[in-house]
This record gives sequence, C-alpha cells and structure tokens, in this order.
Amino acid sequence: MRWALALGGALALAGCATPNERVTLLAPVQPEKIESGDRGSLVVEYEGGETAITGENEQAQLRGRTRPPQLTTLDQPDPRHVAIVGNFPPDVGTLEVPFEKVGSMELSPQQTAQVTDGLRSALQDRPAPQIEVVGHTSSDGGASRNMTISLERAAFVANILRGLGFEIDDTDIIGRGEALAVSEIGDEIDDVRYRRVDVIVR
Repeated sequence: MRWALALGGALALAGCATPNERVTLLAPVQPEKIESGDRGSLVVEYEGGETAITGENEQAQLRGRTRPPQLTTLDQPDPRHVAIVGNFPPDVGTLEVPFEKVGSMELSPQQTAQVTDGLRSALQDRPAPQIEVVGHTSSDGGASRNMTISLERAAFVANILRGLGFEIDDTDIIGRGEALAVSEIGDEIDDVRYRRVDVIVR
C-alpha cells in the first residue's frame, strides 16, 4: 500500500506546466504503519528524460516541456497539505479469521472475541463504515465446492457479527472460493493460510 501523497499542479505532465506549478511528495501520516520499502513515489517526465521524486516532503518545481524540474526538500510540510491529508478517511483495515480444519464452519470464543475487538477498534474513526466479509478456501478439491464453502464461511462470520450488533449488507457477504489460492500458489494445494474469511472495514 502506498502511503505518501503527491499534491501539485501536474504529475508526469511537465510539458503542460507553468513555472509556478509544483508537485510535493508528502511524508506519511502514520509512518509507524508502513512496511520497509513501501513508501510512495512519483515521476515527472520532460523531453529527453524523467526525474523521480522519492523523498518525504520533496517538492519539484515544474519548468516546462524541455527542462528537468528543480527539486527542493521542505523543512516543514505546507499547512494546507496537512489539512487536506487530515480530512482523508481512515485506511482500509482487514481482519483475518482462520478456519484451520478442512471444510470447517466453527469459530472458537477466542477467535470471535479477537474479531469483534478488532472491528470495534477499526470502527471508532469511521462515522459511516462499510463492513465486507469475504470467504476464501485453499485450492485443494473442486472449484465449485470450494466456492460454496467460502460463501458459507463468509455468511457464518457475518451472522455472528450481526448478532453482536454490527451492520453488514447482504451484498457485502462474498465467496471467492479458491481463486486467491490458485492465483498465488497454484491448484490442488492444501494450504491452511487460504482457509479463512477476511473482514474488511472501509
């Protein structure tokens, strides 16, 4: 996930820029949540080359079609940019609910508590949240059967959460079957990591 934010008059379009236009790559709002190497970046293109902007609070002054941008690093971010970022919605959160047994449809009290606690925490800063419940299976077995199991698991988790007071629309209960497992590790592989339900909060 890319966390840094670019704000400015143009991206990768220096040929359309005037000398007063600038592009700024802001520092992450919550740097502690970012994995190493997962910072944002952008590229300004011009005739004959391109310039990458990769540093936090690095700003490029665009200088037209034929000249490379002039780069500077801001000591402090522009307060206007900080205000914009502060109004962004919270990041999407995903809670994984594992089903360790093949074809199982059970959650332990501990698993239920972990999911509900995580959901309540994720919902604190969301005035109008959307909760999506997505079931997956390993790629072992038939695709049709796996699709059925994944949807049943998603509905099972959703019904538990509804019973605890969480609002979940029927259209947000989804079965993906073995699709994720097949795309990542191949077919006919029994991998417990894919026997799960993802509870996604937007």
